[in-house]
Amino acid sequence: MLFRLLLASCLLFVLNGANSQTAYNPFTQNIRFDPEPSVSGFACNQLVQVKFTFGMTTQDDANNWSLNPLKIHVLLEGFQFNSLTANDIQGNMKSYFNWSTNPLNPKEFIGTQNQSLPGTGTDPLNPNPNSSGEIRIALKVPASTPPSNILKVDVNLEIPNYMATFNTMLDDDESTQTQFYCGALSCSTPPQIKILPGNQFCMGDHIIIKASGMPGANLQWSYPSSANVLLLDSTKTTSSIDLGSLNSSHSGW
Repeated sequence: MLFRLLLASCLLFVLNGANSQTAYNPFTQNIRFDPEPSVSGFACNQLVQVKFTFGMTTQDDANNWSLNPLKIHVLLEGFQFNSLTANDIQGNMKSYFNWSTNPLNPKEFIGTQNQSLPGTGTDPLNPNPNSSGEIRIALKVPASTPPSNILKVDVNLEIPNYMATFNTMLDDDESTQTQFYCGALSCSTPPQIKILPGNQFCMGDHIIIKASGMPGANLQWSYPSSANVLLLDSTKTTSSIDLGSLNSSHSGW
């Protein structure tokens, strides 16, 4: 009988100990580019940002940072960091980490926890607004196309041991990717040139040239020099237009 009581007491002690462990679950989600890429991706030399949400889904503050810091790894493929300094990092969750590049890989930023991470608190209907927020990182598209034109960002949380028991690994990693183009590679479809009011016009007519193509493309066209076609400025037999937007118009002659 005494043995059974001792066994029951031991089991109760173990269960109570397990139930008293603090749960921690950091997460990352909602990774995206700003601005969003076009169908053809980003242009060479374009400056963009990648954004993601980071925080805690559990109520207690993660305060064992001095001995067991949580780390955020941001790894690039194709992209370059804009300045390779902590100035590339913005957002209200930035200050909870010290940021540096990986000395073995300049394509990786590592954020190391430097203070307590706020939990959600005890009121599920009114969670602590500081328990999650945004991290933004400035990126640059290369100036020329390497063998691969893939642009990708991976975010990974390195979880300290004291958080591992209750941590959900499914929200520890996320990634997003697109592609990029340079120069002539931007024209996935041939540009279109349209003359209004029509392809036939006479001397004195006011004409509008409408050119449609990818942003950054340079379109050139020539007018015939036959006697049947006369321009107000006979020296303007060739014209060009740089497209600063998806559709541009040029008028007059």
